[in-house]
Amino acid sequence: RWIIAAFASNHSNSFLLLCFHFVYRSIAVSRYFIYIMIQPYEPFSSHLLRLFQTWWFITFLIFCFVVESAIWFSLVYFQYETESETFDRLNPLLEVEFPNLTVDVIATADYWRRDNTLRWRPFLGTMGFCVLMTFVLCIVCYCAGNIFWHLHGNVKSKRLASLQKQLFYTLVVQFSVPFILMYTPVLLVITPPLLHIHLSLPNHLMPSLFVVFPFLDALVILIGVRDYR
Repeated sequence: RWIIAAFASNHSNSFLLLCFHFVYRSIAVSRYFIYIMIQPYEPFSSHLLRLFQTWWFITFLIFCFVVESAIWFSLVYFQYETESETFDRLNPLLEVEFPNLTVDVIATADYWRRDNTLRWRPFLGTMGFCVLMTFVLCIVCYCAGNIFWHLHGNVKSKRLASLQKQLFYTLVVQFSVPFILMYTPVLLVITPPLLHIHLSLPNHLMPSLFVVFPFLDALVILIGVRDYR
């Protein structure tokens, strides 16, 4: 179970990193397109951009990644511990699907007991993931809306606007790739059982999506930004 928890905490960093990218891009676009081209004084966003170059911000960034990884690891490892009742029910299926694999401990999102009472640990774990994802998505949506509004306003430099639009749309695709290939499948797996919805998905679907993600993530930059071609 700890391997699954470590894998989840490691891959969760991409979501937080892209969130910081959106924040940085939002501040940069606000600075270049609104203040520098229109107002004569140095904007407050210029000071915010300088924060990204300070050593204490790098320390803060590393701290955020450590805390976020620890939260994901703890949620997966402690909240999704499989009870004996669930393991006894899954063991025959595991023997059929993986006959050469000996499974002693697994992590499952089994929310309901046979008497239809709720298991609070996996429920709280899923709610924790939903809160984290919603918080990051709210920041990303706000920054994306702010960037879109600035880029489609009155811009004097068309070349600069074109480059910023390329970077923005590339960042949107970069965010969408892991969200669609990594986080959405996980939510589709752990959320329906809470609503008594049973889905039959291929066993190798999620590992295949995880493998495709790094390949597509590299192509996004090469295809999205014309200056890199």
